Amino acid sequence: QAQQAGFQLAQNGIARLDHATLEQRLQILSQVSDKVDVSQCAVLARGGNPNDAQALSAAMLSGLEKLPQAQIDRWFDVSLKATDAELNKTPAQPVTQQQIQAAMGTLVKSLPADQQQRLMRVLPEIAKASDEDACWTARTLYRQALATPEPVRGQLAWVFAQQ
Repeated sequence: QAQQAGFQLAQNGIARLDHATLEQRLQILSQVSDKVDVSQCAVLARGGNPNDAQALSAAMLSGLEKLPQAQIDRWFDVSLKATDAELNKTPAQPVTQQQIQAAMGTLVKSLPADQQQRLMRVLPEIAKASDEDACWTARTLYRQALATPEPVRGQLAWVFAQQ
């Protein structure tokens, strides 16, 4: 129960992190999604099942343990910062709806037409998508977001932290 409470504090605090920390988180999520199998990647892409937080945690840990120690340490540093931000009620650094739409537009336009179509088909229904489509969507979003320049990259990291 204490572990669950700690996990929830960290989850709630993610949106309160600065964009640089959110970008570090996004980089690690991208690496983790590449290291796990498609079914675990799909769990991560969907944000887990509220009735089975254990599956999300297991998928994340499975990917983390395949990363270099420095990345694992960075992940737990981000989690600690998120927990502190939640406990201290650090104000979130909001991104406007216009910035979100522009950032997502930039990301989508950076993809070839066939991938744009697939992303726009899968993303709104990711909870119902096949594991392959859900995983492809997450990997594509993470990779493309990390390839975008600032300030768009930070805005996208913020958007993905809201999921």
